[in-house]
Amino acid sequence: YVWVQPSTGYKCDGVSNCSWNASGYYTITITGNTGGVTNNETATFVGVDYSVIFNAEESTGGTMSYQEFVYGTAQNLTGNGYEREYTVTYDKNGGSCDETSAVATYTFAGWATDPSGDVVYLDEAEVNNLASTDGAEVNLYAKWTRAAVTLPSASKDDYLFDGWYDETDKIVGTAGTSYYPTADV
Repeated sequence: YVWVQPSTGYKCDGVSNCSWNASGYYTITITGNTGGVTNNETATFVGVDYSVIFNAEESTGGTMSYQEFVYGTAQNLTGNGYEREYTVTYDKNGGSCDETSAVATYTFAGWATDPSGDVVYLDEAEVNNLASTDGAEVNLYAKWTRAAVTLPSASKDDYLFDGWYDETDKIVGTAGTSYYPTADV
């Protein structure tokens, strides 16, 4: 037997009788000179395989598959495939308005390693060694820069336009102000 300990993030490859033991070493069984034939085995150590899972985090559309990585090999993250946009529909309440609706399209800011965390990786960033355990799953969470719509003016005979209100009768803004929706309204 030979005991070897690879660097963090690597695993034994190329030897059929290589096993991990409780002490954190690989045990490689080498059988020498059997029946007059010398057996040589060469163990190589390769990076562990891990996956990155892309979580949508408040996206309103799009999909992304997980991405496979190998420890020790730099690779670009898959480009963001999610989107986040909200439609604001204007109820003129018997009046008139040049617009019937507007769309606020959020901008993808990057990936966080925690759902409530800050951006750690930009879109399609080159990454390396996100996990050092074979078969690990690394979760990344989409982060967004909010978007606004500019509220239009409205008019109705014999009335003074006071502003735009949500369904709970809370004012969200007056003509010309920015409104940042967090859902279709």
